[in-house]
Amino acid sequence: MSRTSMWPIVDQAPASTWQERFFHDTANGKSNFHLPVALRLHGRLDRGALHDALTELVHRHESLRTTFQRSWRGLKQVVRAPHPCEFQELDRPPGQYASRCSVNALVLELADQEVPVERSNLFTASLIKLGSREHVVVLTMHHLIADGWSCHVLTNELRTLYAAQTAARPPSLPELRATFRGHVRSERVAAKPASRAYWDGHLSPVEYRIDLPVRPPTWTPRIWIAGVAPRLGTDVTRKLSHIASDERASLGLTAVAAVAGSLESYSTDSVTIGVVHANRYDPELAHVIGFFADIMPIRIALGGGPSFRELLRRVRRAWVGALAHRLPLAQIVNATQRPNEECDLPCDLVVNYLPRASPLRTTSVAEKRSVSCDRGLDVSAIEVPLGQRRIRVGRRTLVSSVEYWLHEEPEGGLRVYVWAQEGTASRAVLAELSTRCSDTISRAVAQPDRPVR
Repeated sequence: MSRTSMWPIVDQAPASTWQERFFHDTANGKSNFHLPVALRLHGRLDRGALHDALTELVHRHESLRTTFQRSWRGLKQVVRAPHPCEFQELDRPPGQYASRCSVNALVLELADQEVPVERSNLFTASLIKLGSREHVVVLTMHHLIADGWSCHVLTNELRTLYAAQTAARPPSLPELRATFRGHVRSERVAAKPASRAYWDGHLSPVEYRIDLPVRPPTWTPRIWIAGVAPRLGTDVTRKLSHIASDERASLGLTAVAAVAGSLESYSTDSVTIGVVHANRYDPELAHVIGFFADIMPIRIALGGGPSFRELLRRVRRAWVGALAHRLPLAQIVNATQRPNEECDLPCDLVVNYLPRASPLRTTSVAEKRSVSCDRGLDVSAIEVPLGQRRIRVGRRTLVSSVEYWLHEEPEGGLRVYVWAQEGTASRAVLAELSTRCSDTISRAVAQPDRPVR
């Protein structure tokens, strides 16, 4: 039992639907679906100030001191009393982790450690000493308590709190007026009849004609693997941004249009895509750590030989309509009651667009981009190679057979990943799917008014 579960309980609340899915999709009660944040610290480090800053984060965000318990009523979030952050220091032999590759390997080792998901501490902090003036701090939050946006919040606030500690001044952080527990309660409110009717009409009758060369995921958690397409240059991203601006759409929606346009060989009529969104439409949630992210399914017509611009317009219209009747995905599923044969959620595939400023995108050490903290400490993010992660996922966690992740890299380039459960498709097949999407983007930015097929 971890120390966190020994601290007094201050509140309990029902878990969210996504937390329930992730919790029960584990291997022998253990999971390694962590969201790692790795920072390289160069300069004179004040260990006491770092530990105090981490402790302040634990006090400030109740998700960082939340555990989970099963009961006859279902899964519960259990919020523990504020307590000191558990902080392990690893002193490595000089030179052992001097290179970028060796540091990344150590970060991956810490990020992929399996932990019991019941009654365990799901936020950990490790400090690795590489030299007298060189350290790496690795923070891991399990996906049960955080999302990609939360990584951004954690990093920014840690820098602010550390600077305040070293300068002996109060930190300038916004007051938190909302909690994740409150968000879960609000999303459990019954949907309005008009919204239920919209989703029933928007997604039904559903005829799943897409036939991707990927088998359905298994219930038993397996390693998640990815196929990666060649990187698209900054000029492609810039032109794609201009097209999005012309059509009053976001780059995220252009990514959805590109994925839809790349499926011409697999679908003749329409495709239903689950779009990952931050789900923080209340401004008071912007600075809260928690698993807020959700998926919004939109149905996109592919008939008529549309150009990329026309396809983007169809995507935008579908997205605007979905936002006007926004519901948690669990309620959308209940409204439609016509699940896909391959999974229990109403979408053919999932698209997750991560922009340059996304919290999941990190800066490579080689790029030497850093932020200076007080007292001469430079902080730079360490890239955690996505394709090398060893995350185990099962059918409850996976919304569809495949997920497309489009990453806008720090320097502005774009890379397409296609993920699937190991054993359901080969890396070669996934690489082919990602390359099809990249090729669609390249053709679209060159001739956006020509048919995508």
